[in-house]
Amino acid sequence: MSKEEKDEIKQTLSKYEPNEQEREVIRSAVFNVINLATVGAGSLGLAGHLWNKSRPKRTGIPTILGFFTGLALGAALGMEKGMQTLRTRLPLDSKLRSIILETDQLRHARQHQVLRNENISSVDLSQSQSEGDVLLSDNK
Repeated sequence: MSKEEKDEIKQTLSKYEPNEQEREVIRSAVFNVINLATVGAGSLGLAGHLWNKSRPKRTGIPTILGFFTGLALGAALGMEKGMQTLRTRLPLDSKLRSIILETDQLRHARQHQVLRNENISSVDLSQSQSEGDVLLSDNK
């Protein structure tokens, strides 16, 4: 996704005013993010605290690491679940849904292009290696 496309989407979203039905779906998606981030932070924070209690030299580092790791992982899972909620529960004629789907298509096209370029370069590399092997065997 190019910078121009991102800027265009940001401008569209900044001026967009959701209707009541869309607001309900957005609230549900935000709840998913907050809920899973909190659960992740709490569970891994507690695990870090319990691990810390079993150590001979106790510090707060395992608790802090567990908390922030749980927060990050929970937020990532929550964002994915929240976006899935938006994709499935927004009305079919929603402008917000069309923006989300357009962004998904641009992201998938970009990923496909990157993967395709990596496959091409790995094929080129393997071909050049096999050609090098042939040259080495000819020199023997």
